[in-house]
Amino acid sequence: MKNNIGDDNVIKELMQEWILERNVVIRSLDVEKFKAFWKKWSARGFYRNGLPDDEVIEISLYKMLYNLESATEEEKNKAKKWLESRGFDVFLM
Repeated sequence: MKNNIGDDNVIKELMQEWILERNVVIRSLDVEKFKAFWKKWSARGFYRNGLPDDEVIEISLYKMLYNLESATEEEKNKAKKWLESRGFDVFLM
């Protein structure tokens, strides 16, 4: 089956690649790696809005880590402690 992006298998492969890269970036908690990830995938049309400032990215990385399904308990605890020590909750929205 085809759609406006291309073959469904190509889409599945792209999504798998995106998920793997996203998880590595989230686990790194590195703002610059996130920016590079954003830039790479923006070129492919995945993101259309600009980047938020570094502080928002950093907070978001910790929230994403806490909510990442494959995160270990140690990673989740680290993220939760970091967020709570700065007055944030763990919820994405």
